[in-house]
Amino acid sequence: MLRALTPPVFAECYRSLRRTGIVFRGSYQTWEDACKHAKGYDADNILCRVRGATLKVRQGEAVAERDSVLFETPQYPFPLIATLLRAAQESGGNLTVLDFGGALGSSYYQCREFLHGLKTLRWCIVEQPKFVACGQREFQSDTLYFYESVEASIAEAHPHVVLLSGVLQYLAEPIQLLNKLVAIGAEFIVIDRTPIVVCGTQVISVQHVPETINRSSYPVWLFNEEQMKAPLQGRYDELAVFDSVDGQLGHGVLKARFKGFIFRRKDGEGKS
Repeated sequence: MLRALTPPVFAECYRSLRRTGIVFRGSYQTWEDACKHAKGYDADNILCRVRGATLKVRQGEAVAERDSVLFETPQYPFPLIATLLRAAQESGGNLTVLDFGGALGSSYYQCREFLHGLKTLRWCIVEQPKFVACGQREFQSDTLYFYESVEASIAEAHPHVVLLSGVLQYLAEPIQLLNKLVAIGAEFIVIDRTPIVVCGTQVISVQHVPETINRSSYPVWLFNEEQMKAPLQGRYDELAVFDSVDGQLGHGVLKARFKGFIFRRKDGEGKS
């Protein structure tokens, strides 16, 4: 009876909230306005939880971690893994990855089992200073490195693959960053776990995360797909589009479907 009487939009919102606990609230004119209604991504408790979860993965006490949540079964990002292996094959078994916003190595640990046979592997994470300090102190190795800027990373090694997984939507100026990364001229760019707004009209909102993950809130872009991909036009070809593990969240004008994209540099389009 309740199902029959409940408007579909409320039922859908309830299912989304029950599945993840993550919600989008509000629509704001500017990023600055959204910031006033959010705690921010640099909260110390987030780093603490991510550090603890990543240590468990590295020590073999858990098989995977994503956004500080531990998993009992492997969480393999196969579209990304396929791209990494293709890039390595085309470069003679050598692979350098620029992982922007890669935390303490979430994607690295998810992919590493498939990368053992490479001649060389260099996974470079660009993150916030607190994450970099923790990463360099506790997680850096002969394959995993941490940097505070894109410039510092590419000064040591030019990437074959640029990875943006679950990060682009949390940046104040995502298009400017994409323009910078496109200019590097990496062979492949992978954008994953990125919310594409269903209604088509780009929105700035605030994402609220429950205690089960890290209990915080931060501004978020719900992208129009074409606007998001605009910086790659003319320089990169789109090889594939796929659904991300996050599925679909939100409702109404805040409904977003999380997607992934694989781009390859056009012939003759080298680094700037």
